[in-house]
Amino acid sequence: MKQSTRYTLWLALICYALTALYFSNQLGMTEQESYYWLWSKNLDWSYFDHPPLQAWLTAMLTYFLGDEKWVVRLPAICGVFATLILFYHWVRSKWGDQAAQLSSILLVSSNVFLFGSVIALPDSLAIPLGLAAIIYTERGKVIRASIFLGLSLLAKWTVFFIVPGLLFNFYQQKKLNRKNLFLLIIIPLILHSPVIWWNILHGGASIKFHLYDRHSHEFQTLLNYFKNIGAFLLTQIFAIGLVSSALIIILLIQLKKSRISEVPRSQWQSLLAWILPGLVVVFISAIQGEDRFYWTFLSWIPAIAVLGHLVSVQKYFNIRLIKVGTIGFIFIKWALAGAAGFYPVGTMVEAVFHLKHDLRHSPIGDISGWREWLDHDLMRHHLIDIHTALIGSDLHVTSRMAWSMREHKIFNFIGVNSEKQNQFQFWSQPEPPEFTNAIFFGDNRYDHLTEFQNRCGHPLLWNTSEIRVIGQPVKEIYWSRCLDLKYYDPRKTTAHFGVKL
Repeated sequence: MKQSTRYTLWLALICYALTALYFSNQLGMTEQESYYWLWSKNLDWSYFDHPPLQAWLTAMLTYFLGDEKWVVRLPAICGVFATLILFYHWVRSKWGDQAAQLSSILLVSSNVFLFGSVIALPDSLAIPLGLAAIIYTERGKVIRASIFLGLSLLAKWTVFFIVPGLLFNFYQQKKLNRKNLFLLIIIPLILHSPVIWWNILHGGASIKFHLYDRHSHEFQTLLNYFKNIGAFLLTQIFAIGLVSSALIIILLIQLKKSRISEVPRSQWQSLLAWILPGLVVVFISAIQGEDRFYWTFLSWIPAIAVLGHLVSVQKYFNIRLIKVGTIGFIFIKWALAGAAGFYPVGTMVEAVFHLKHDLRHSPIGDISGWREWLDHDLMRHHLIDIHTALIGSDLHVTSRMAWSMREHKIFNFIGVNSEKQNQFQFWSQPEPPEFTNAIFFGDNRYDHLTEFQNRCGHPLLWNTSEIRVIGQPVKEIYWSRCLDLKYYDPRKTTAHFGVKL
């Protein structure tokens, strides 16, 4: 690779990382990030929703660097940076510098990669570790592939989708003998043993939830099934990005002119082994109305690598134009994402797409406002003391409130009142008479306020706090003060307290 090209790529990577770091410290915490941050304050072998790697890393980083937004998001930034470096060198070793550059730009242009650059999610750790497992599998390194498979499974269980591809590739390489098969099983199991132990202690709660409970749905009409299939296809296009999707369509249309047929059959089989398992599982979930499109992103990464290679060898493509256009598209998406994260874009979106007014159309409303409400409505009027429990309508608002409370060093219990399964149900319960009163709260996204009445000894009077940004309403917070908090045995009720900060 030319020296100037190498410097340009490194400069682009550094600029990308600095941009992500800047936004990570400016953008308010999302609901999922706040939820996972709470895990890090209550270290355990594993957790109900996901394996423990995210919580472990967050706990270590915040212990040394403090509970700041950029600290919580540092693993995500490092994760996408590592993904890009691994991906570039992997494609370059297979097909050369031109394919590596184009594939890397296409990878960055994908929407999942864009959001994962800032938002701290388990995927940000699972993807680079899973990619390392894919790379070492294709290079025939059984032990290394097993280690990275085990580590990636500590981040997210959807990494299981690449296991068929891993086994198929080793089978193609004639390395799937008894010894290697034993290593491929035992090493990930040893690394995943904390999760196994947690499930033993809690009656297999995570396993039951992910394999059965979350997938049980009622039968729908035929029309709804067709709508769900269409939504699945659109969200997969959204996941890998418009540019990659368009290039795939062009290659298929120009099938006779392209050099796709020159790709060895074994390579196509290998690619399908990486992609199909994840697509099939997510498709089955999506047609029932639960489309987790980002689950397939790791499975799509080998396809993006092959796509970059195929496009780079076609004579009818202007490679330079594709690169420049895609980079420009990336900057446009960064700008749009920034606008949605920092400004009340809801009214504009509603006008353009003729939508009914809904406060959820301004995403900033879901990532801000809790600190303002805590300061102006609760702290200023001295509504919180050592006997006050703060109980949210669901895990999302409860976690956001916990994040807002950290700067005040409030050591009250923060809990959730919801029938849905979540991590709060596995944490310690407060005992009376420590908490005699409570603040119940929810927001405009959910309608669970009526569930609070049986928690209080007197009728609840609800207050509404409206949060505005640049004069535009972006959130409504509903809250009520209970002066006679009832205690329920957590074994006999679905209303659970949570964790002490």
